[in-house]
Amino acid sequence: WLGYGSTSLTTCTPLLFLVFFLFYTSTVRASALVPECSELPASLLSCTFNTSCRYGVLTDVPCNVTPGIRCMGERTFDRSFVCRFCYQTPSDVHECIPNTSCSSGDSRVLVQCHIQDDVMCIGSRSFPKMVTCNFARNSKHSIAIALSVLAGGLGVDRFYLGYTGLGFAKLLTFGGLGVWTVLDAILIAAGYVRPSDGSVYL
Repeated sequence: WLGYGSTSLTTCTPLLFLVFFLFYTSTVRASALVPECSELPASLLSCTFNTSCRYGVLTDVPCNVTPGIRCMGERTFDRSFVCRFCYQTPSDVHECIPNTSCSSGDSRVLVQCHIQDDVMCIGSRSFPKMVTCNFARNSKHSIAIALSVLAGGLGVDRFYLGYTGLGFAKLLTFGGLGVWTVLDAILIAAGYVRPSDGSVYL
């Protein structure tokens, strides 16, 4: 009996060790995927801002983690931010959706902008903003459409819009055997494909 028990124990020990090891590693991985509450981005927090704070001054505000968000540690804490409304933030901390409605007679156009997730600011994180129309490449929409229809198989439309690499790829594949040519003609006509520098058509 003692011999049988010793054999069973010897056989089970590696299996028990393997089960423990897998359980431990899965637990560690799971905990590693859950961030600290205090390190969550501003977009996942609900903070009580003092709108009378002095513009540009570093200010502490009480914040709570948004319900439903998993994190470790205290869910209520203070966080410092530079006092300013979201629409007052510099352009390098918010991203604006390009507006293709600029025409040759426009100098500025209204676009919708969104604050980056890690930036704290007062008010709505999405706001309208007037931006200068960018006509840097001086590309005409009518010319781009014509080149896409007449010489799209040679990649001329992509060269015209500044996509040199894609132009060569389109040239070497004969416009993707025609499929790429048709798709580009549709996308350029619809305004989805614009100049490579982000500018708008004249």
